Amino acid sequence: MRTIRFLIRTDDLSLQKLPWHEWDFLERYPKAEVALSAPEYEAIHSSKIHSNKTVLGNKTIKVLAILGNSEGIDLEGNRQILEQLPNAEIDFLVEPHRQQLSDRLWKAAWDILFFAGHSTAID
Repeated sequence: MRTIRFLIRTDDLSLQKLPWHEWDFLERYPKAEVALSAPEYEAIHSSKIHSNKTVLGNKTIKVLAILGNSEGIDLEGNRQILEQLPNAEIDFLVEPHRQQLSDRLWKAAWDILFFAGHSTAID
């Protein structure tokens, strides 16, 4: 099955608010994705995407990885992939309580916030 990227370039708010995710086209092509974009943007060339040094210099990316409740799912694969990222400093929080999460969020300026797992409702 083919991967399809459908980019909607518009500044018309009416078009942006349409429920694109409900489009029957997406049912027929489950690997399709819809993205909204402003009419003008700067294209990123593939050579920049594959070369961290071109985009980031020697900067280390700070990632806060939150691993929630893993009941019924395997989060170890996510952890292994994150640990292999080049130029990344990964800080893991495993099943944190609300205060732990809040403290860690304010601890540093994070470049990426990653979450995997189930959340828990708190009254």
